[in-house]
Amino acid sequence: MQRYTFVSLSLLGFLVTACGAAPPAATSAPAASAVPTEVAASVAARPKASAPAIAGMDAVLSAYLDEADRLAADTYEATAATKLKAAADAVAVDPPPAFITDLRMAASVYAAAADIASARRAFDAVSTILIEYAEAHETAAGLHLVHCPMVQAPLGGSWLQRGDTVRNPWYGSGMLTCGVKKW
Repeated sequence: MQRYTFVSLSLLGFLVTACGAAPPAATSAPAASAVPTEVAASVAARPKASAPAIAGMDAVLSAYLDEADRLAADTYEATAATKLKAAADAVAVDPPPAFITDLRMAASVYAAAADIASARRAFDAVSTILIEYAEAHETAAGLHLVHCPMVQAPLGGSWLQRGDTVRNPWYGSGMLTCGVKKW
């Protein structure tokens, strides 16, 4: 019993140390149970690395990175979020592969978010889709894949960002530098 207690306390200590502190009590971080189910189910069911190279994805990635920066700054503006939806809707491919359909749906949910907590939940699905795209097509020039170990399942807690300094969109100013770079 003492061994399990030690292991549990060690793991808890690691997580707190990894991010500098426990998540703030009054945070607008996403609640694990509030993920838009239709988006999460579609993303989870899609095979990995199925994204064909598609023109127009650079605009989607640019809009996504702008939104990641806004969330890290504890800012969500529906009018700005519509740029991500517009970029996803503008990707011209007929018929659209499943990941584009999922991306459009996830971007629509993100743009319709009522507040920053809802936006952060919706951001997870967009992140998952774009991370898969970036990995499949080596579009990672100048980008970093970062993961926050404090984000609870079923949310992924990973995102793409510009620059070397971690800027956590999940917790914003509450835990701005919490994250581990994967690449």
